[in-house]
Amino acid sequence: MSTIVKIKDLGLAAFINGKGEKLVGCEGRAFLFECDATREKELRISYANSCCRDHDNNVMYLRTLLN
Repeated sequence: MSTIVKIKDLGLAAFINGKGEKLVGCEGRAFLFECDATREKELRISYANSCCRDHDNNVMYLRTLLN
């Protein structure tokens, strides 16, 4: 059963969107996806173990050097 999932982490939101989950809107600084709760958990775990997360952390670190 699909539900609306709120994701505040930009990197995770990009990862979930890239995996084909439907972005249905934004609320403040959060992205809203239509996603099964079990699938959301699987995607969070996949993201945590992926090179994408390492890349996102490096980008954020490098960004801090510019300020």
